[in-house]
Amino acid sequence: MSDALKKLVVDSFSSLKPRKKMSVTEFCEKNRVMPEGSPIEGYYNSKFAPYQAFIQDLYNDPEVREVYCKMASQVGKSEIIYNINFYKIVNNPGNALICYPTKEAIKDDVVKKRINPMIEKNDIIKKLFDKKGKKNENTIYFKTYSGSSGSGSLKFAGCNVPSDLAGNSVPDLFIDEHSRCAEDVGTEGDPTAVAKKRQAAYKGSSKTFFFSSSSPTVMGKCAISKGYETSKRHVCEVPCYFCNQYQEIIWDMVKWENDDPETAYIECAKCKAK
Repeated sequence: MSDALKKLVVDSFSSLKPRKKMSVTEFCEKNRVMPEGSPIEGYYNSKFAPYQAFIQDLYNDPEVREVYCKMASQVGKSEIIYNINFYKIVNNPGNALICYPTKEAIKDDVVKKRINPMIEKNDIIKKLFDKKGKKNENTIYFKTYSGSSGSGSLKFAGCNVPSDLAGNSVPDLFIDEHSRCAEDVGTEGDPTAVAKKRQAAYKGSSKTFFFSSSSPTVMGKCAISKGYETSKRHVCEVPCYFCNQYQEIIWDMVKWENDDPETAYIECAKCKAK
């Protein structure tokens, strides 16, 4: 066999190798175009919030079934939920329930401003939601999709509405701003427990995923803090500009001069640089 023929045979068999499965971050960086008005223009890029990559890629880890994300406000917690579901729609289709503290904010703040633009801006998922001549029964709060990889749905629920938390089984459950949800909902009790019942049919299966995110609230009553304490409690560390020591930024590191908070700065725990 000539060298040219050998190369042809090797190349032919190489093309038959299964493609490496992309992570949530890799898939979104390659495929998700951000909507107009987003801080990120063009395709999603994790470099603007590197900590998002570690968190959202936990969805790809078969050993991780629950994630509690305790973070400050306005640092992209909701974007992680959107990225995971963008990935899920194409690569792991199935039902998902996405919960918020109240139903009132979902229509304008979530679906109209974030979810609908995400669908409309990205043909890779838009075509899955288009019914191609069939009656489109998608609503603000419930959307179905289907493609060659399977079908699924997105349901948006308010934790203050018991009926929103009931219904069909879902393998994947997301709760945004968890600590701002009511501690009980009517006569149903804890809304988290009610929502988690939707995953009961998948109990014991590696197919379930539960994601809770929130900024913390009152100590002792904070849902996200309670969940976080049951986890491995990962923290985000950043390097000091002067000594390059990686460290978690905590409140004790925040200092100011002459009782004036306007002069506030962060003091490195190692080198004490400002």
